[in-house]
Parts: sequence; C-alpha cells; structure tokens
Amino acid sequence: MTLTKKDINALKSCDSLTLSLTDNERSYITCIKKIEIANPWENDSKSHLILVNTRTQNNNISAKCHIENSNYNLVWQTVLDNLKENDIVTLHWYSDAHTNGYMEKAGLHGDALYLMIDRTIRGKQKRHTYLLESSCTPNNDVRMIKTKNVNRNVS
Repeated sequence: MTLTKKDINALKSCDSLTLSLTDNERSYITCIKKIEIANPWENDSKSHLILVNTRTQNNNISAKCHIENSNYNLVWQTVLDNLKENDIVTLHWYSDAHTNGYMEKAGLHGDALYLMIDRTIRGKQKRHTYLLESSCTPNNDVRMIKTKNVNRNVS
C-alpha cells in the first residue's frame, strides 16, 4: 500500500485527521476537510480514506487518535514535509509504550502511536519514524489503544 499523489494532496490540505485501527486489524488515516456551505442540510466536511500498514504488540486491540487543526501540529507538519509519492506508511500502535511503575501504581496507561515512512532510495531501504501521539489515561473509553473484549466459552 503506497501513497498516491491524491493521498498526499489530501494529507497536506486536510483540517483534521483521524487515525484508526479497526476490528479487522487494518489501519486507516481519514483526512477531513471542512467546507463552507450555505445550506444547513448539506455536509460541512469531506473526507478521504487512506489504508496504511499496521504494526502492534498484540492482535487483540482497537485504537483511535484524532488530530484537530493538523496544520498547527508541528510533528504532523514535519511528517508532511517528508512524504513522497510511493512511500509506504505504517501506523505502529504501541500499547503501554511509556507505562512505568509509577503509572501502573496509579492505574494509568502510557500508549504511543508511531508513524513510520519507508521508501527505497537507490536500492536501499530507508525508514523515518515519528512519535505522532502519546497518551496517559486510565483503562477506559478515552484510552487511545483499547483491548478488545473476547468472549470465551468456559465448559
């Protein structure tokens, strides 16, 4: 799954982003562009969906991260400056990446979302990795990376 010119244009011109890991273990970047409308019955935004690669520490998770006003996010702007057509993007959802003993004792989780850009230059593979988001939350609905409930039949 490589980035197209259309994908890069959407990433560079969007107002906000939603990065998500779905139940089928696929990661997506949704680019959202707000539009001015006169009619209150019309949508006030357009979106562009990009399927990207996924990397996780375990398979039983779902995840979501939203970046509002992406044109003011310094890390995101750095990512955009480095994107090229045919790059391969991977979202690495790393649950408890920054959790330490103090956080564990307080019942908190330090999750992280890394964005990796892979490209081949003169036959050599290059990777750029960015810490896109980190969060420190209890294990509740606002946690960035959630463990999915698994129903087990016990005999």
